[in-house]
Amino acid sequence: METDNKGFTLIEILITLCILSIFIIATTSVNTHILRYMSRNSVVFSMAKTAQGLMEELKASNEILIGNKIYTLNELMNQTNTLYTEHETLYLKLYPEALEHRLYVAELLIIDKATNISYSLSAHVNYFKNHHMYTDIYEELPIRQ
Repeated sequence: METDNKGFTLIEILITLCILSIFIIATTSVNTHILRYMSRNSVVFSMAKTAQGLMEELKASNEILIGNKIYTLNELMNQTNTLYTEHETLYLKLYPEALEHRLYVAELLIIDKATNISYSLSAHVNYFKNHHMYTDIYEELPIRQ
């Protein structure tokens, strides 16, 4: 009597399924971490774009538009101002650095409401708008969670 051994045994199939399931679990875990990282980077990029746009607006015109309200340099001076947007909370502080040159420091902290990621940016603001006299200096601070 001849036997036909052309198929797989149950043990071979179970071992193959175990190896495949380990591969699928590892791949899913890596994909989850990649998606979280990409989502976080998207939030940080959005906050950096907002912060740099607000600083450039403040340096260019000595006022800043947040929401539908325009804030002047004098309104924001020497206090921590809390401003709200749809997705972020902004803390803006302006204080004098060199009064004889009308040079001020603007510090901006943005906190994303959904993820609680924060982004800080500081810049020098010339009140007379003589930007050729001063070099624009950005000091980007580390991102905190």
